[in-house]
Amino acid sequence: MQAYYSQKLSADHLRRCYEIAPLRVKRYLEAEIEFVLDKRSSIELAVFDPRGRLIAVLEKGPHGPGRYATSWDGRDSDGHIVSTGVYFYRLRADGGELTKKMVFVK
Repeated sequence: MQAYYSQKLSADHLRRCYEIAPLRVKRYLEAEIEFVLDKRSSIELAVFDPRGRLIAVLEKGPHGPGRYATSWDGRDSDGHIVSTGVYFYRLRADGGELTKKMVFVK
């Protein structure tokens, strides 16, 4: 056990540890957004900045009743990682709308 703690953690060693880490560890920047539909609905799930500008559309189209989970990796529609800050996600489904706040931290 003592040999473990005396090992130097070089950048190369840390890189190898990261490369073999499980997928869920590699995706630390992702936010998971869950929603439930009680009937078949045409939906749109989108992320907006505090000024109301569209950042990304995460889900769009018809969905059957059930529980869903969608991930947002912190990227805008052009693939760039957004800045740390407050963002809003909005779910629209058959005339209804729900907006919630989230904080994105790098």
